[in-house]
Amino acid sequence: MQTHNVNKTTGLIIAAVIVCALGVAAVAVWRMDPAGNDGSGLSSRYSYDDQDAEIADPKLIEYDRIAEIPLEMVKPHAIVVDSQDRILVAGDEVVHVFSSDGEKRVDFSVGGSPTAIAVAPQGAKTPGRILVATGDVIRWFDATGKPEGTWQLSGEKPVRITSIAADVTDVFVADFGNRVVHRLDAEGNTVQFIQHRSTKGEQAEFNIPSAFFDVAIADDEVLRVAHTGVNQIESYTYDGDPLGSWGVASARPNGFFGCCNPAHFALLPDGRYVTAEKGIARVKVHGADGKFVCLVADPKTLARPVASSEVSEIRLTTKWIDVAADSQGRVLVLDPIAKHVWIYEPRPEETE
Repeated sequence: MQTHNVNKTTGLIIAAVIVCALGVAAVAVWRMDPAGNDGSGLSSRYSYDDQDAEIADPKLIEYDRIAEIPLEMVKPHAIVVDSQDRILVAGDEVVHVFSSDGEKRVDFSVGGSPTAIAVAPQGAKTPGRILVATGDVIRWFDATGKPEGTWQLSGEKPVRITSIAADVTDVFVADFGNRVVHRLDAEGNTVQFIQHRSTKGEQAEFNIPSAFFDVAIADDEVLRVAHTGVNQIESYTYDGDPLGSWGVASARPNGFFGCCNPAHFALLPDGRYVTAEKGIARVKVHGADGKFVCLVADPKTLARPVASSEVSEIRLTTKWIDVAADSQGRVLVLDPIAKHVWIYEPRPEETE
């Protein structure tokens, strides 16, 4: 009887170990979600109630939707505004170019599924050059959409481009596959790889849990990087030296909540930031110092009726909203579910 009890106990222990091992394996598989389609894989402290997230003080919203651009795309993916305020939207295997008032001017094929788009500014060697990423390749076109060349990027791991920012002399490319930013010259040659660097000088890969890794630059020669795993935007010199960071993890309007936020961001002409989040679908304005200024749109104002068959796709909206800003200070929101670009402008200041 004693031997039987020992065997029975041993069997129970082995069974428990197997169950635990399977559970760990299941969690590991669940958390391996580079596209972010099944959530962050984080603990319950990052969960939130959708209804609560939609409740925002209306006084925080200081923008009005003034126009919309319907898109003839199945999967619009990225948006940018050039120095002439033309609006470029990349999706499917094409780029559509609109005037600032939404009139379509050009559309052209890019030879693959685009994941990022940028336009070289005035003063560049080739101003108006359109850069489109497809996989690990950057294809470039003139302002009319005529193909002119291809740049192939490489890294220790497979390259996966999620964002491009073009300056007069440099091009910066966010690479989710290697968790680094490639700095290229105007000819597409790699100048250096920029990693996350602490104020102590320590270097490491950026903490990017899923494929939301955005970069932006202005005319101040400062590179901004969305370090989404820590809910911050960091600033670097073009040589990769850290200049500072801002952002807090919070469900409140002044913070970024959950995994991989801000998912996208852009810079307004006055140096302020426009940010878009997944999880809680909201678009916000932060000052040049990162201080929260206002909401452009919250989950409630971004919501719209959908067919019951599309309900499961609603969460894509919270993940794929992209943003851009034009020279007038307007905010453009790319909505891939509605397949529209929504145009917002600041409300006029009230006078006493």
